Amino acid sequence: MEVARQTEVVIQKKLSGTYHCTAEGACSRYDMAVMVLRLMGLDVAVEPCARKDFAVDQAPRPLYTPLENAKLKKLDASIMRDYGSALMEFIKRIRES
Repeated sequence: MEVARQTEVVIQKKLSGTYHCTAEGACSRYDMAVMVLRLMGLDVAVEPCARKDFAVDQAPRPLYTPLENAKLKKLDASIMRDYGSALMEFIKRIRES
């Protein structure tokens, strides 16, 4: 829903090009898992782990690579909320349906 709203702004402003479109803020996969479980009301233990412990993804990658809405912000077109607020709303909608 967030991306759809942002896309609508890009269309209304008649912007062209390629843009990052992501919620504001950053977190690890671990932090996201803990937040989702907490918001769902599930008391589940989550243990952090290192990427190096998994043979699935051994391609060299930077350790910290969050997306940034810099281009949208520069054009005064970013409407993206922080990921926590967006996630809370999403979980609430799931639980109500």
